[in-house]
Amino acid sequence: MFLNQEQLNNYHKNGFLILENQFSLTEIDILRKEITQLLNDNRSKLTFEKSGAVRTVFSPHLCSKVFRVLKRSNLITKMT
Repeated sequence: MFLNQEQLNNYHKNGFLILENQFSLTEIDILRKEITQLLNDNRSKLTFEKSGAVRTVFSPHLCSKVFRVLKRSNLITKMT
């Protein structure tokens, strides 16, 4: 998948993209479980909002095999 100009503009403006239907429900479940583990793992680099909510998980691929595989997948490499 390659991003079109509108998607690139939105990414540069907002700092994120919403890409619907890129993952199966099974893959989403795996990613959600992995994020939950990262949020509870001391090795994860987290930043927080003033409210205490997690704002960012930095470099999840450094402490998660699931995110390491995702980072190297065609979905991610074609977007950059």
